[in-house]
Amino acid sequence: MLSKEEIIKYQKIFFNIWPPKHYFFLNGWILTFTGGNTGRSNSVLAVKYTGINLEKDIDFVESAYRKYNLPARFKLSSYFYPSELEEKLRNRGYMYSDYSINTMGLEIQELQTKLNEEIVYEVTEEQSSEFSEFLTTFSSNYTEDQNIMLEVTQRIKIPKKRFILAKKENSIVGSVMAILDPQGYLYIAELFIHPDHRRQKIGFSLLTEAIEWGRNHGATICWLHVEKENRKAIVLYEKLGFQYWYSYKYLMKQYGKNHNQKEEGEVSYLRKNHDI
Repeated sequence: MLSKEEIIKYQKIFFNIWPPKHYFFLNGWILTFTGGNTGRSNSVLAVKYTGINLEKDIDFVESAYRKYNLPARFKLSSYFYPSELEEKLRNRGYMYSDYSINTMGLEIQELQTKLNEEIVYEVTEEQSSEFSEFLTTFSSNYTEDQNIMLEVTQRIKIPKKRFILAKKENSIVGSVMAILDPQGYLYIAELFIHPDHRRQKIGFSLLTEAIEWGRNHGATICWLHVEKENRKAIVLYEKLGFQYWYSYKYLMKQYGKNHNQKEEGEVSYLRKNHDI
């Protein structure tokens, strides 16, 4: 498990590589707003706190997210500030979601070559319509989310990014996205394998391709997020050398059925985001 300082560092790096549409600084907290179902870009990053009236600041958070028609969400890892924040939120009716996210990482070294030689890789600098359509096809609730994700990726300007499609006999069988922070941290997302082509080492091959691209462009560390219950994906990452770093959950204010449905939609999205 990473140290407190390292966990805070990676949460800040993620803020740079996965930019929200709007953000607001509140006494050390960072409130992010993007829309859609994903909590990653619609939550409070509580890695520092300089305020003096915690209850008042939580009131402000709830008011701010209501203006965006979003539930108030706090992203809490092993380290958050102030230390009494969790207790205050629970007393106000906040509840943890029924899932947690694992952060995993590895130091990039020499990797073995691609294992599936039948695969052809198409690499683009921007998210193509093929990339979006492939992901949208396999989730009934994904179209709105994918439009949001397209907006997010278009906002990524400073980090390098690559979108990789795996094709077999001219048909798309897998996808992965890689984002390289200028400091050498390579983030992996959007890994998905066609249901009819799993257990063919395509996921391993796609990850190898993405990591090799990052290494060739100066990456020294590779990391990712995966839903804790997605054991198939975690086993794949462990085989490649990824290790557990830390976990986090969301504490969310329950407003009613509609917002609960959004939270469930996010669970579905995260599972499909690493579905192998």
